[in-house]
Formats: sequence, structure tokens, C-alpha cells
Amino acid sequence: MTTTLQVDNYLPTHDVLFPQESGSILFAFFFKYKEAVYNLGAFSSYVSQIFFLAHGITMLASREKPHWSTVGFALFTLTSIILMTPYKWDRKWMRVKSLVGMSIFGSVLLIYLFCWLGL
Repeated sequence: MTTTLQVDNYLPTHDVLFPQESGSILFAFFFKYKEAVYNLGAFSSYVSQIFFLAHGITMLASREKPHWSTVGFALFTLTSIILMTPYKWDRKWMRVKSLVGMSIFGSVLLIYLFCWLGL
């Protein structure tokens, strides 16, 4: 009598992927409330852009010249937003987020240009 060994496809269960540790509770929360977590991240992004704009306005008011690394950060962030925009354009809120980012980082670059020229 011969016996055959049947091998089933092994798919790890949730317990194997996320053992009951403190980190998995956080991951479970993020996956359960992913819309709220996304909105919190988007809000954080908008706040950081406002801080960046405030920094540019402060530099303009104090007539300081911008450091090359700050200008580079603003320039490459604006470039990345512009290059990623066609992928996101079909989603309304991604379109809004892209337009806000382009407006803020474009404004900051203009402010840096005014500061660099001493205007």
C-alpha cells in the first residue's frame, strides 16, 4: 500500500504575520482605522507646508538669504509633486493636495528668490 503526501499551499495566518506584541496592536489600529490615519497624515502634511511657508515669510521679513539646502529641499519637493501629479489627477482629494503643495512650494521658491535678490 502506497501513501501519497499531499502538500497544501501554506498561507500564513494573521497570528503568524502579526504576533500579539505591542507593535501589532498599533498595526491593527492603523489597518482598522486607515481612513482616519490617512487623514491625520494629510493634515500633518498641510501643517508642515504651512510651517515651511511661515519660514519663508520670516526670511523675507528679516531680509535673510536662504541656505542652498533649504532652496534645494523646496525645489525638489515641488519637482516631485509636479512629477507625481498625473498619477493622482483622477482622485479629487489627491488633486487638491497636489495643487496645495504646488502653490505653497512655488510660493516659497519665489520668496527665496526675492530674498536672494535682496528685494
